[in-house]
Amino acid sequence: MLKHTFPEDLLSQSPMVIRFRIYDKVTTPESSPDIMILLPAPLALSNQYSVSFDDLEAGLLEKTFEEFSEGVNNVMNTNSAGEATVAALGSFADGVVNTVGNVIGGAGIVRRALGSNINKKNEMVINKPNNRSFNLRFQLVPKKKEESKTIQDIIQAFKLAMHPPTNKALGQQNGSNGSPAEDSGAGGIFFLNPARVKVDFLFNNDIQQGNGSLSDANKTNKLFSTSFCFIQSLDVNYHNAGAPSYFGDGQPGNMSFNIQMQEIRPNSREMISRIDYDSRGDNNNE
Repeated sequence: MLKHTFPEDLLSQSPMVIRFRIYDKVTTPESSPDIMILLPAPLALSNQYSVSFDDLEAGLLEKTFEEFSEGVNNVMNTNSAGEATVAALGSFADGVVNTVGNVIGGAGIVRRALGSNINKKNEMVINKPNNRSFNLRFQLVPKKKEESKTIQDIIQAFKLAMHPPTNKALGQQNGSNGSPAEDSGAGGIFFLNPARVKVDFLFNNDIQQGNGSLSDANKTNKLFSTSFCFIQSLDVNYHNAGAPSYFGDGQPGNMSFNIQMQEIRPNSREMISRIDYDSRGDNNNE
């Protein structure tokens, strides 16, 4: 596992650390990410939970079934079973037609005359939880050339993680001989899902005692954690100071970047309990 930590003295200076764990393969175990990145917690930190609902108009449906119920009373007096079935279906169809006709033909007149409208008895019904999005900004000022190199390594890790790989083997099965020219042709390359990323926060309450180690035991549920995310965008500012600033080997001296991520799946109540509060520990499918 590759591990990038910025700044070098992060674990002895920052009480709250944000941890990125990057998984390049679906089969990668939860406990063994391919890359781990540790940074100071960003200054601006927020998390939005949202759920979408459908607004259903119950009134029209109820009206249709009222018409249908009246038809059922007439069906009870029918002698033949076949006639009863036809009559029941006819009553339901008539109810639908009458309801639509009343709405289209008469609703406008009634509303104009009375200055009122039919109570549609709207009711909200769950649609789905919305996938959470996370926008994190980091301003990283290296104190020396080696730390600037670490920033470049972190940027590179995010760049590679966000872009989808291509399945060249599958392209070769469809007639490509594997050469770059043919792989770049139509139908020769298939995009696969990019690396998955998980984010959580580690609180080092032993910093005052000079201890500089962090593990899962330091994970805090006072903020939030994420399930698996895809990186949607990465915005890097190489001249964060407002003017060019470089070390002797060309490494930028003042950088910042914004990373936008979104969770792969919407979260249920049970998943939020596991992700944010560790009620059932980590789950590889989240």
